[in-house]
Amino acid sequence: MISSDPFRQHAEHLRQWRSRFVCRSVNREAYLANMPWPVLTRETNNPSRTTTWTHVLSSLLKCICVSCGHHRRSRAFIESLLPVSPRMSRPTCLPLIAVIVAGNVCFLQPSVCASATIDVYYAPEDHPIDRVVSLYARATRYIYVSVYGLTAPSVVKALVEAKHRGVDVRVITDRERLNDPKQQSAVKTLRLAGVPIRINRHEALMHLKQVVIDDAINASGSANHTTSGNRYNDERLDVITDARLTAKARDKFLTMWNDRERFVVWTE
Repeated sequence: MISSDPFRQHAEHLRQWRSRFVCRSVNREAYLANMPWPVLTRETNNPSRTTTWTHVLSSLLKCICVSCGHHRRSRAFIESLLPVSPRMSRPTCLPLIAVIVAGNVCFLQPSVCASATIDVYYAPEDHPIDRVVSLYARATRYIYVSVYGLTAPSVVKALVEAKHRGVDVRVITDRERLNDPKQQSAVKTLRLAGVPIRINRHEALMHLKQVVIDDAINASGSANHTTSGNRYNDERLDVITDARLTAKARDKFLTMWNDRERFVVWTE
C-alpha cells in the first residue's frame, strides 16, 4: 500500500525505479520506455552504460558539498565520489569532475563573493578623492598608487602621514605629467618624505588611476588625484573590497614597479 503523503510516494517510487535500474536482467528498451524522468545515455560498445538523473544529481550534490573544502584538489578523493553503479561510465562522470575542479566558482564558494563590495562615487557630488584620502588614513601595511595626475594637497598630506606611520608607500606616475609645476611640487614633497617615485620611460602614457591598499581594497576609475578630479570634473571612482581582485591589482602594480625597461626611478 502506498501512502497518501506525496513525499513518501515519491520516495517509494524512486526506490522501485532504482531497484529496477540496478537489476542486470531488466529489459533495456522497456526500461527506458517506462522511465518517469529523462535518461542520460552515452553510446559505447556496452549498451548497459546508462546513467539516470538520480545518479547524476546524487553525485553532483556530493561534489558541491566538497568543492568548497580542502579535498577538492585531491584526485583520490574525487575518484571516491564517482558512482559505483556498473551502468555508470567514467566519461559520463566528466562533468561532475569538472564541477569539483572549478571549485573557485562563486556559487560554490559563496563566502568569497559574499564579502566583496563595490562602492561607486561620482564627482563632483561625492568628492571621490576625499574617499581615497580616508582610505589612506586607515592603511596599516602598504599603499601602492599608480596615478596620472597627482596634485591634490590632501592626497599628498595623507600619503606623507602614512609613510611616517611606517606604511610602505610607493607611487608610479606619468613622465610627461611631471611637466606640470603643481605635480612636480607634489611629487617632490613625497620624495622628501621618503616615498619612492617611479615614472614611465616608454612613449605611451602611464594613464592608470589605481590605488591598492593592504591586500584588501583597491580603487580605480577616471578620477585623478587632483582638486579638479574631486570637485569639478565629471568623474567616477570604484572602491572594491575583495581580496582576489585586490591581489590582481597589487600584482599589476608590482609588475610595473619591477619593470626596469619601462619604468625608472624619478630623481629630479
